[in-house]
Amino acid sequence: MKKLFALALSGVILLSANTFAQKTDSLKKETKTKTTTATKTVTEGVNKSTDKAIGKDAQGRTVYVGPKGGQYTLSESGKKSYLKTADKIKVN
Repeated sequence: MKKLFALALSGVILLSANTFAQKTDSLKKETKTKTTTATKTVTEGVNKSTDKAIGKDAQGRTVYVGPKGGQYTLSESGKKSYLKTADKIKVN
C-alpha cells in the first residue's frame, strides 16, 4: 500500500512540474516577442582623439580611422570597437 501511494504521489508531482514548465516557457516566448518589437536608438560616445570620421556603418554609428589605418566605432562609454575586415568601409 505504501509503494502504491508513493508511486501515485510521484506521478502527481511529475505532472504538476511539467505543467509549470510549460507555463514558464510560454511566458518567456511572450516577453521575447514584446522586446523585439521595441526600437532602439543608437547613442555614441564622445570621440576624444583626433581620428578622422569617414562615414557611418549599417547601424548608423560613426566610423573612425585610427592612426595605423584601423576602422572603429565608439560605444556609449567611449570605448573603441574595431571593425572586422568584412565590415570595413571603403575610403576613396
